[in-house]
Amino acid sequence: MGDKMEKKSLWEAQPYMAEPFSYVDPLYEMGVFRTRKKQSIFEFLLGETQPPEKLISRLIDTYEMNRLNYLKQSGLLFLIFPSSTHTRFAHSIGTMNLGLYAMERIRVKGLHGIETLEDYLSRNGLMEEFLVALLLHDIGHMPFSHTLEGANKVKEKYGDHECITLNLLDENSSIYKRLKKYADEKGSETAVSVCKDYGEVDISVVIGLLSGEINDPIKELISGHLDIDRLDHCYRDSFFIGLKFATINIVGFLNSLVLEVEPNNPRIVVREDGVQHILHLLFAREMLFQKAFDNDFNCAYNAMLTYAVEKWLDENPEEIDNLPFITEETLLAKLTTCKVTQKMIDRIFNRKPYYLLYKGETTLKEEQVSERFHEWKARNAWEEDDFILYLPADFQQYTKASKEWLARNTPVLVGRKTVVLGNFHSDLFDYFAKQAAKRMRTIRVFSKKKLDNNKREKLEEALT
Repeated sequence: MGDKMEKKSLWEAQPYMAEPFSYVDPLYEMGVFRTRKKQSIFEFLLGETQPPEKLISRLIDTYEMNRLNYLKQSGLLFLIFPSSTHTRFAHSIGTMNLGLYAMERIRVKGLHGIETLEDYLSRNGLMEEFLVALLLHDIGHMPFSHTLEGANKVKEKYGDHECITLNLLDENSSIYKRLKKYADEKGSETAVSVCKDYGEVDISVVIGLLSGEINDPIKELISGHLDIDRLDHCYRDSFFIGLKFATINIVGFLNSLVLEVEPNNPRIVVREDGVQHILHLLFAREMLFQKAFDNDFNCAYNAMLTYAVEKWLDENPEEIDNLPFITEETLLAKLTTCKVTQKMIDRIFNRKPYYLLYKGETTLKEEQVSERFHEWKARNAWEEDDFILYLPADFQQYTKASKEWLARNTPVLVGRKTVVLGNFHSDLFDYFAKQAAKRMRTIRVFSKKKLDNNKREKLEEALT
């Protein structure tokens, strides 16, 4: 299979075609699913005589996947970085494409000796489930991706997008039953119905891989600390935002990974030559947070949209049932026609974010912060929307910060010895953990108008 990659280029193997669906990823220059010569990417990379092309093509046409075409990967960040308009749909297909690369490059070590990931998946009948899990991992995202997860009403009802994804793949859940109605109205299929019709996909295994509950090392590639999703989103966001922190050697990264199959301890092990690639990935991700996602203007837009959605749901509480199934355009249309939220959405449309009034770290609990802010607001606000409190979605969740950087405990093979990744540049991992914890302690208050320093000082006194 490696020889096949070297003998002809992807462009020669997959000429342009006029088909209903054609996709070549600008990051990897691969990803065409149907070609004029009837050769699919699966035949090209895997040498399959009967590839799972039909399954993937049908899944791409499902209601859940088509909706991702209308969700931006990085939310409202395009208001600051205009090129950041890439979609969850592109990211999902890109993640599956990386899965195809991984099947060729990653090695599995177990009772059968050392084999390729492709051979391991084929021998255990898991190839379809592996690819399906990578493709569908983000179908639970609501409009503007992570932004709405910060709205209290949304958080209470749905949790996060991962919870929604698992429910959308459970045909017994109320969320799936609502999805089925939406799909039927649009004349679309659902991912569950496609997988059942295909017959060779165990949807419970897909759910297990996404939730991390299945006892197989491939779950680490789908829902682990060095998973393929993270690799694609970091690389893709960096590229399209325009910062290009993540100039990662994808092939080198995947070549350095080994899955050890042990009954009680399945795990990812990294060869020493892969350490530089992983450190580069983690550093790029940190820079993306500092320069883009945690940018004060981006936080202002997120706070404004979250505020508008919460006010809209106060007026239309039944609409919360529709959020996992609608697009960003649909949501904006609803918010624009709502008298309570129209002015806020107009301000976002005109790229006029609220002013940053206060930003600082706190050890107060969320309830204390909220109570003190509203007491100050009651004394200083003329109108309800004069001030907005913004808390990070993972406010004060320090255990989450430590788990995020547990990659430092990833085993690394150095000769015949095994050490942990954190032994390499431990000061860098300390910096990562410190920055993550700092973000979780930082609160912001945004103001519709600029205020004098006196009110700013009073607010600071109230929140510290």
